[in-house]
Amino acid sequence: MTIEMLKRQVKDLRSRLANLSVKKEMAEELLQEKINSLSKEFRTKDGQIKMLQQYIAEREKKVDELMGIVFAKDKKIEKLTDEVAALRDQRDKFKAMLKKDSGNSSKPPSTDGFRKAKAKSLRQQSGKKPGGQFGHPGRTIEFFQNPTKIIEKKPKAKCSCGGVIQCGDEYTPKQVADVRVVVDVVEERVYSGRCEHCGKIHLGEFSEGFVNPVQYGSNVKTLIALLGNYGNVTINKTVDILNGISGGVLHLSEGTVVNFQKNLAEKIEQPLEIIKQRLIQCNVLGADETGCRVNGKLNWIQVFSNSQYTLFGFNKRRGDLCSDDMDILDLFTGILVHDHFKSYYGYKLMTHAECNAHILRYLKAVIEIMKHQWATDLATLLRDANKLKKHYLDLGRSSMDENELNAILARYDEILEAGKAQYKAATENKKNISYFNDERLLLARLEEYKEEHLRFLTNFEVPFDNYPSSFVIREDLAKRQYCLISS
Repeated sequence: MTIEMLKRQVKDLRSRLANLSVKKEMAEELLQEKINSLSKEFRTKDGQIKMLQQYIAEREKKVDELMGIVFAKDKKIEKLTDEVAALRDQRDKFKAMLKKDSGNSSKPPSTDGFRKAKAKSLRQQSGKKPGGQFGHPGRTIEFFQNPTKIIEKKPKAKCSCGGVIQCGDEYTPKQVADVRVVVDVVEERVYSGRCEHCGKIHLGEFSEGFVNPVQYGSNVKTLIALLGNYGNVTINKTVDILNGISGGVLHLSEGTVVNFQKNLAEKIEQPLEIIKQRLIQCNVLGADETGCRVNGKLNWIQVFSNSQYTLFGFNKRRGDLCSDDMDILDLFTGILVHDHFKSYYGYKLMTHAECNAHILRYLKAVIEIMKHQWATDLATLLRDANKLKKHYLDLGRSSMDENELNAILARYDEILEAGKAQYKAATENKKNISYFNDERLLLARLEEYKEEHLRFLTNFEVPFDNYPSSFVIREDLAKRQYCLISS
């Protein structure tokens, strides 16, 4: 029984195996057909893949070309952007130059041209109304005690009623003071005589100054010197003025005027040497230079001055102004107040002080052009400090309180730090910053030469600026002596 069952099971298993074999063969045939179909499809895909790969390669090449064009365009855009930035910087720089005039820079008034700078004082407003202040003693022309001519204006002798008008001794005077030019011609006549006893001939002598048959007197020469050297009147106009005011009597030539000036220059050698020695020996000396045109070429006039004397020098080049021609700087050992002309700092035996009037003009340019607050703050500080010093001078003091001085010095440093921050903020992320060069240089100068700029506070003998009038504290300007030399 068991064997039969096993045989049936074996038979069933063999039938199943046969079925599975057939099924396997059918599956393998189907799989082979599918493989063949996929192989055929794959071979078709290979061509498509190659086409796609070729297409992708072409696109990538095109993309590379376009990237190259874009890169070149970016470079060009970057270059153009830099050029635009540079042009804008140049534009702003030129606009700033156009905004500068004699009121906010070191440019002379002659460079203002037709667009004259609007007169604006660098002083702070006092808040007072213009004109004479309340309590100020008024001044008017006083009567002259000895009039050269008196004209009596009396009423008519008779009244309209027929009565005689009697005038008393009382009168109301009014005067007119005027100038009348009179040509005074003095003629000396020299005679000869013979001695009655021995027959010797004797001649009279002409006074000093009577050399040629006709010559011009000292008053004419003085007037020529005043017009030419003090009034800066040209030679041809001096000739015209003398001819005009004398009614054509004084008809000098231009060569005669030049000769008079040369003779004057020879006669002032001794006073000139005295002035030079006084300037060398003084404690504080002001120096300045300005350009002038001579026959169309740039020349320079140098000025040295203190509270009593002023000396002018002429040179063809600015660098020659510190040479030995005027014999001032080589021998001077006091304090020299100047406008930062670097050649002055080559003299080590003297102490230096900077002119702050020039600084106020430079700060004014920063205020008007850059609109930076630090310049306004520093200008206010300098003015207030100078005003405080003048107050102390009026009180007879010769120095400032240490605490006040330290506060001013600290405020000075604080303003400069603020200025650096404002300059940095204005120039940050900018390649072209020549527009801000003047401000940068001014900040550097104020920091490096702080001691020289504030010396007018640490030494009350030092003025606020290098103007001649600033050296006069309690002296009369009318007593000043002037002299002009040329090297």
